[in-house]
Amino acid sequence: MLFGLTSLGFGMLIAIALILIRSPFPGVSIFDDELFRVFLVLHVDLSILVWYLSFAGCLVTHIIGGGTSSGWFALGGSFLGTLLMLVAAVSGYGQPQLSNYLPVIDSPLFLVGLVVFLISALVSMARMFWLYNSWALLRSAPMAGFILYCAALIVVAALLTVCITYARLPIGIRDDGGFYEQLFWGAGHLFQSVYTLLMLVVWFLFVDRYKKRESSHHLWMKLLVLAMTLPALSSLWVAVNESPLSVEYRLFYTSLMRYSSWLAVPFSAVILIQSLLGSSRDFLQSLLTRTLLASVLLFAVGIIAGLLIRGDSLMVPAHYHGTTGAINLAFMAVVYQCFSKELKHQKFLRSISRQPIIYSCGLLLMVSGFAWSGYHGTLRKVAGVEQGFNSPAEMIGMLVAGVGGLLALFGLFQFIVTILFRLKAPTIVKLSVNYQSNQCVTEKPKLADFDE
Repeated sequence: MLFGLTSLGFGMLIAIALILIRSPFPGVSIFDDELFRVFLVLHVDLSILVWYLSFAGCLVTHIIGGGTSSGWFALGGSFLGTLLMLVAAVSGYGQPQLSNYLPVIDSPLFLVGLVVFLISALVSMARMFWLYNSWALLRSAPMAGFILYCAALIVVAALLTVCITYARLPIGIRDDGGFYEQLFWGAGHLFQSVYTLLMLVVWFLFVDRYKKRESSHHLWMKLLVLAMTLPALSSLWVAVNESPLSVEYRLFYTSLMRYSSWLAVPFSAVILIQSLLGSSRDFLQSLLTRTLLASVLLFAVGIIAGLLIRGDSLMVPAHYHGTTGAINLAFMAVVYQCFSKELKHQKFLRSISRQPIIYSCGLLLMVSGFAWSGYHGTLRKVAGVEQGFNSPAEMIGMLVAGVGGLLALFGLFQFIVTILFRLKAPTIVKLSVNYQSNQCVTEKPKLADFDE
């Protein structure tokens, strides 16, 4: 968890520079366009890829009930891979490539670091296959464990897609500026489903915590999760049989994300809200409720923005800042629950009680500003004079987005500082498997914080 939070912190610091560059504030011309692209690569990779897959490793460790040798190997590899990527970026060697979903710096050191990190993430997620190593165990798994298992399957499919695409891309295109866009197009779309499933894992950890009786929704919710997972796995057939340069290839992965990556979310949100409404109302519970409800709201806003996308405008970042903000809030709720004993002290509760609201309101302003500017045609992935504002409406939208982004970063900064510098080590959330009865049960332990 410490490693993931640290990567998120670095991504946050880089985001401050990005907001200043993109917003029409005085003095932004001191930033050069090349530096903007390097910052954008690091921001996306640290704040999304590294943070999310690192937190996925935390969730796996919680569910399997403790650290393993493979878990420590994955942690060490993740740290090494991320360090190599940072060193490559600081060295200034290689051109930043702003490929969708997984931007990179075209240097051997950065790419080696990325490969090391992805292999480590795969090892970490693969522990779910050892936990649920039979259909009987998987079928009787709690929802959180079942969803995380499906997320691990899609991670495998995404990395296989990268390998297949690399092998099938014509040699000539490997020196082309669009090479990485083609290489990561399929896998990038699959990772969006992984991130959404990780959010659902967290939602159902809280649903299972608050339930008053045995849930009746597990069977049909598992079917909905499978409806998200099976199309993603079937994409391997497309990767093998369609050219990565073909229109059919690109449309398939776009349609996959558009129509199947969110199928289980609406019903999961309803179940979560019902569970939260029936929970207690102490101060800590109010903090968790605000955080989780904000997660639901932001995901809905992000989906609406996604439906309005027309071309490569700022409506695209409006969409993904809404959805990624929702995932971040879900992860924040887990972290707060893990630190629940420390948070029961009034001095800590007072300091972070408004944090989810600040972060959420900032993101809503940022998404609104991006959406407004995107609606008026402002392009993304450009900075400074390249933005070419054609109307006051575009500038107003970017100002709103800038103010909202800084407000969201303040909320994120408050969260990270509170956890990293003011609290002691947390207790662990874990689910254990009773192999004698072939059933997964939530422990009500001695490690008691999550089920207290």
